[in-house]
Order: sequence, then structure tokens, then C-alpha cells
Amino acid sequence: EFPKKEGSYDKIQSEKGTTKSRGPEVNFEGVANVNGVYPPDTDGDVGPDHYFQMINLSFAIWDKQGNKLFGPADNSTLWSGFIGPWTGTNDGDPIILYDEDADRGIASQFAIELSNGKSYELVAISETGDPLGEYYRYAFEFNHFNDYPKMGVWGDAYYCTFNFFSGGFIGGGVAAFERDKMLVGDPDANMVFFGYFEDDLR
Repeated sequence: EFPKKEGSYDKIQSEKGTTKSRGPEVNFEGVANVNGVYPPDTDGDVGPDHYFQMINLSFAIWDKQGNKLFGPADNSTLWSGFIGPWTGTNDGDPIILYDEDADRGIASQFAIELSNGKSYELVAISETGDPLGEYYRYAFEFNHFNDYPKMGVWGDAYYCTFNFFSGGFIGGGVAAFERDKMLVGDPDANMVFFGYFEDDLR
């Protein structure tokens, strides 16, 4: 139990604090809305040496001095040569994360309502801490349109929430992707799903 000074937790803060933010240390132009998609769904994260940004359909990578090292290129570039029903798709709703404990970059976007009746969350994990290097690629399958993905890093899994649609909204859900296997490129990495209609997924 925290020590309590009289009155210190008893009332709502009534005045501003005295500590001020330093503001941004580096500021530079990111990827413009090169695909003309609205909203552009900008997302990005920073690692020790790089900044990785995705907009709806494109991405670019900079060093921390603001020098562009790659891109903009289609997000689908990360899954080039990774063959499946999603091949050739570039559907967007991207996510970029940096897994600090593993020193890896994570990129994701969906491939939706394909001719096989399925939708997928595509995930790419950098094989090293260098986002300009090679990636392990994964595709997690859903029976319905997995919209609004939001992903987070945790020690035992990568967690991702979705809203699902089939004509209209049918429910939300959360998936846990098998982080340990994904970090070593194991093709048998699994997903555990909990949601409104979990019996309808495999």
C-alpha cells in the first residue's frame, strides 16, 4: 500500500503541474498520402536506429536523422513471394510496432473478402533488429471481414483486436498470435481467437 499524505488522494487535481515536455527531438516529413486513400491511416514506430511508417497502402523507413532509406513502396512489398490467397493484395489498415524485448519490427495489414470467401491478417516480423532486412511472413485466416485491427506486444503473444463484418457488423474479437514461434520464423505459429462468434473460426 502506498504511503498516503493527508489530502493527497482525496480530491481532483485543481491546478497544472510544473513539469514541461521537451517536445520532439527530431521532426521530419513522413510519407505523403501517395495512394489518395482517405483517411490515410498513418501508423509508425521507432526502434533504436530507425523510424518505420506505413500509411494505408505504402511504407517508408528512415534513420533517426530523418534520412529516408527506403520507400515509399507498396505495403505488399513485405509479403512479396509469400504465396497464398492473399497474393497480389494490398488492402491496407496497416500497423507498425517495435517489439523492444526482441528488437524486432512488426508490420501488418489485412487482405479482405477474397475469392475463397476468407479474410486474413498478414503479419511480417523482421528477422533482426534491422527493418531493411528480411522478414518472416504470416497470414492468419478469418471467415469474415476483420476490420479495424489494433495490435499490441506482450511477452507471451502478439494480441490483436478486430471488429468483424459480414454485410453488417457481427461482433468483435481478440486474437493472440504465437510470438515465440513467429520470432524464429516457425511456419506453424498459431492463433488463438476469442470473440463474439469464435465457433465460426478455425
